[in-house]
Amino acid sequence: MITQNIDGLHQRAGSTDVIELHGNAMRAGCLGCGKEWPRAEVQRWMEVDGVEEPTCDACGGPLKPKTISFGQAMPEAETRRAFMEARAADLLIAIGSSLVVFRRRRGSFRRRSRAGRASSSST
Repeated sequence: MITQNIDGLHQRAGSTDVIELHGNAMRAGCLGCGKEWPRAEVQRWMEVDGVEEPTCDACGGPLKPKTISFGQAMPEAETRRAFMEARAADLLIAIGSSLVVFRRRRGSFRRRSRAGRASSSST
């Protein structure tokens, strides 16, 4: 399965071989060394531990969701594999895509403010 979805929905539905072209928002990664964490863990650091800007415990680099942001290149390995699989397929079915991308508000992680509303943390 080749998907643009970033929510892990296909895996939760039982798909095991998923090529995620736009990454996965359920993971966070270091922009310096590539170390990864579950996104919920990084969110907890911010909401419970009060961390303002999450950084890598290995190299000190900034963290961001493991998704493709505007201006970022598509992941080479996943893109290469998606093209290879599409070329090898006898039948290709495209479902549920408008192929339209909507720009998201600035900020990688969301933190709850004291009033209980989600607020953006700019990166």
